[in-house]
This record gives sequence, C-alpha cells and structure tokens, in this order.
Amino acid sequence: MRRPPGTGFEATVRNVTFTGQRFRFEPGYYVTAVDGLGGAQPSHHGVPMLNGYGEFDAANQYEDARIITISGFAYDLTPEAIGRRRRRLDGLLAGRDDSAVLRWSEDGSDFRIPLVRRGVGSKAQRRVGAWRYVDFTARFRAPDQRYFGQAEPFGPAQSITVSHWGETFAPLALKVEGNLPGGYVITHPAGVVQVTRALETGHPHTFDMDTGLLSVDGVIVAGGLGTVQLWEVPPGAPGQVSVTSGALLSTVVENTFM
Repeated sequence: MRRPPGTGFEATVRNVTFTGQRFRFEPGYYVTAVDGLGGAQPSHHGVPMLNGYGEFDAANQYEDARIITISGFAYDLTPEAIGRRRRRLDGLLAGRDDSAVLRWSEDGSDFRIPLVRRGVGSKAQRRVGAWRYVDFTARFRAPDQRYFGQAEPFGPAQSITVSHWGETFAPLALKVEGNLPGGYVITHPAGVVQVTRALETGHPHTFDMDTGLLSVDGVIVAGGLGTVQLWEVPPGAPGQVSVTSGALLSTVVENTFM
C-alpha cells in the first residue's frame, strides 16, 4: 500500500540513501511515499465453485516478486551536483546482472531485503522551472518476498534451541564443525537431515534448510546426503536442534517478516 514514510525512515541501495526526514534545503534524496515495504503480496490462483458461491479455499501462494516503489525528489545546490544525483538514480541497478541489498530503518527498527533488482518504471527527471530539484520514482523487484530484521546467534553446541520473533517462518543455515569420518545426523522435531560425507576438523559443513544444499568450506558440494527433511524456524516457537555426538552446531537466525 502506498504510504508516507514512517518515523525516521531511511533506505539505502548501493550508493544511494533515501531519507524520510523533513526537507531543510540540504542536498539529498527525500522520500514522499513508499510502497511495497511491509505487507505480503500473495498470488491468487482461485478455482471457481461451480453451481455454488465464490471459489474453493486455497492457501496463500507467494510466487510473484515483491515490488518496492520509493517516490520523492532529490535536491542539490549546483546544476552539476543535481545532474550527478539524477544520473546516479538513472544508473542504479541498471546493469544486466545488477543486484543489491536494500536496507531500511523505520520506527526504530532495522530491516533488509537481501536481493533486489531494478524494477520496471524507475525514472528521474528535472523539475520544470526548478533546476535544483529532480523528481524520481525508484522501483525495485525482490524475487523473495521475505524481509529480515534483527539477527541472533545460537551455538556452538551439540544441541541448540533456535527461535525468532518475526511474523513468518525463518530460513535456517546450520554450520557443523568437528571430526566424524562416518558423517552425522541433524535432528529437529520437524525433520531429520542425514549427512554421509565425512566431517573433518578445520573444514566446516553448512547445510541450508532453504535450499537443501550442503557446503564444505563455503563451497557447494554434490551428494553426501541421505535422508533429508527440510524445516524452517516458526515465529515465537523455540525448537531444539541436535547433532551427532562429536560435532558442534551453530547458526544465526533473523527475525523474518512477509
């Protein structure tokens, strides 16, 4: 929903910082409206109920990207400086493979979307009759609609209790260290992950519950897995994660929102 920026709003993408502060004739990018930050944007796949009323009930789907729009104006003191500000907006994430993290602060909290790309409809143009101003609409596309807040570390220990205080299920990447030539098993009330690849001292494993991929020394490896039952961390419901004796688990869980 399109809305004015909240208290203390500030957003950064690459080398551009957008501010919701009151305009005081100081150079910067000033925000007058924001859309797409907060509030999920579910897809709709309704099936009509023949000879009935309405449609069959269906779970929310999030197959579409999150579209974020930041509107406002830029201000600077010289024609050269305001021209640079306009060109910076024109070139923001304009490359074929360009992406960036979008970070923003609002109402005393910090959030981030880990991957955004340039969206359709971004524009910046000088205000007619006022050369110190450039009016802009900066639009971004986030393939994953989730956004993240405060992060909390857990471990290292053989058994850790993980939790977060967001509003939806949080992704989990577990780091495993130790020396177990025969592999190991990670257990949680919601599932089990059996790793058959040897765990060697100084060569930590990371298992990503979001993708089901195993990494060794930060490099994704093929195979090395047995039974895999993926799970995520529910909001406000601590859960115990354990690993085979001889190994240590650690992770960082971020408050996760839609």
